[in-house]
Amino acid sequence: SAGSNAVLVYRRNGQGGYMPTSFSVGTNPVNVTVGTLTGSPAPDLFVTNQGSNDVSVIIGSYDSNGDWMGTHGPRLKSPGTGPLAANLLSDASSPGGFDLAITNRDGTMDILPGRGNGFFDDQPADMKVIQLGDNPKKAPPVPVAPDLEVIPTQDGRLIAFNPITLAPLGSVFEPGGVAAVADLSPTQVV
Repeated sequence: SAGSNAVLVYRRNGQGGYMPTSFSVGTNPVNVTVGTLTGSPAPDLFVTNQGSNDVSVIIGSYDSNGDWMGTHGPRLKSPGTGPLAANLLSDASSPGGFDLAITNRDGTMDILPGRGNGFFDDQPADMKVIQLGDNPKKAPPVPVAPDLEVIPTQDGRLIAFNPITLAPLGSVFEPGGVAAVADLSPTQVV
């Protein structure tokens, strides 16, 4: 709900229907990523707010009926301009086991180191910024292999990077026309 700076989650109401629960987030939310942080039994939401250059974290849990509930977590700054998507990157060396990758409209991807329990370090000294090229699309990185992930760009290329060292690996598909990417197996991308 970009106009009201909120995310609506529809929960069961007990009579077979659904009732919306609104969570306030940053300015102009453009994407929601659902992921489960290590140690968390329920999915968490990562809401990319393009207007306020940040990501709102809503930490999930289950109530006594087994229904999903959300609690406002931190709002994480992105040094890039116009965040488009956020994605969890597996990182065994990070507390909690994950880092957060934020893809920005300005052609950068910010890597925020994980601190555990839904928190990530958004201090500039601790972040890593990767130049992806012009105008990434609204899509999170797609794992291809343990040492390679790709992301589509606005002009239809696929840009690769190493998720462990964060080294950019250049374009892996040049002709253009890529609109979406999905991983089919540990080594195949469609």
